[in-house]
Amino acid sequence: MNGVSGLSPAELEVVRTAMDMGGTIFIVILLVVCLAVLAWRFGGSAMKCMAEFIAAQQRQADAMTAQAASMSDIKNAVHEYITRDNSEHREILLGLQVLAREMRELTNELAGQRNSGPTD
Repeated sequence: MNGVSGLSPAELEVVRTAMDMGGTIFIVILLVVCLAVLAWRFGGSAMKCMAEFIAAQQRQADAMTAQAASMSDIKNAVHEYITRDNSEHREILLGLQVLAREMRELTNELAGQRNSGPTD
């Protein structure tokens, strides 16, 4: 390593070659190297951040799946309750229809006894 510039001889040769090509090329190469260094330094934290984000998204997806299952269970429970309630209503209605039919028969029977009068 060269103590003055902090660059190795191979790196210095790349810099000299770039300078020979022109100032614009040198600036572009310097920019690319700086971006590579930044990516290398902050790449680990960016990957960690992405991993945390993905884990949070996975937890959210799991929570939404659990919520969907709960909503399905609620739907089934409500459907069962309504069906059971309808069955009870049907039983009550059938009972009322039978009761009404028997009342009509009794009414007709009583009316027939009144019309026929006393049989003494």
